[in-house]
Amino acid sequence: MRKNKPAQIQTIVDGVLPRLLRGETTLDAILSEHADQAEFLRPHLESALWLVSHQSELDPRPGYISSSQQRLVSNLKTQRPPRWWEHISQRYSLRSLTLQSISLVFLVLSLALVANNLVMASRLTLPGDWLYPAKLNIEQLQLAMTIDPQAQARLQIEFTQRRTTEIVQMVLEDDTIHLPASAERLESQINHTVDDLERARVEDETQTEELILSMQALLENEAFILKLLRDMQPAFANAGLNQAIEVTITGLDALQN
Repeated sequence: MRKNKPAQIQTIVDGVLPRLLRGETTLDAILSEHADQAEFLRPHLESALWLVSHQSELDPRPGYISSSQQRLVSNLKTQRPPRWWEHISQRYSLRSLTLQSISLVFLVLSLALVANNLVMASRLTLPGDWLYPAKLNIEQLQLAMTIDPQAQARLQIEFTQRRTTEIVQMVLEDDTIHLPASAERLESQINHTVDDLERARVEDETQTEELILSMQALLENEAFILKLLRDMQPAFANAGLNQAIEVTITGLDALQN
């Protein structure tokens, strides 16, 4: 079963850090107690020790806050509020407009980068992850924006491979909770792919035959892998793995008929 390692590490740090700071134990002793997590614990604990040892250097100098407050009050008193025409002139000056335009460009680029990172991250998610619904929604958006039947069929084949890869990865990570729902999702995906291949055949039979052969090879390969996993871990057979194998074989029969 997958574990939330950052949360686990934080729990350990919260428990041992007070004792470490009070000198009741040592860093090496803590790392020995948690040898399996030592690689992740060390940087957290060393950072905490460094901050404590350099606390005097990080504190503001005496009188810094009060002098800063006095300087701010003094500056505010000496500044004259701008006249209304000066305010308009400053607001719409060439320099101001240029800075606003640059800021807008950076904002758009930042949003595009965030969206791209979200898409890339969602592709690596599995059922049960908080980004997984975004992954499915992005796939539906891709299909909605694709008009060519051949291109739609190719996307459906790609999404079918994603569904089978997700099942394989869940078995390897001992995740049985979401396996039955994933098998049902695979069945629905295979049905959609077969339907789109049939529609694409009407437009171009030659290219569609190549796509059908590609889909058949995919399902044959995935059926072999799923059966191999079932033989290696029989406990997963009743957790959805048998169902995934059956829908894969059913999809193969539909393509061959």
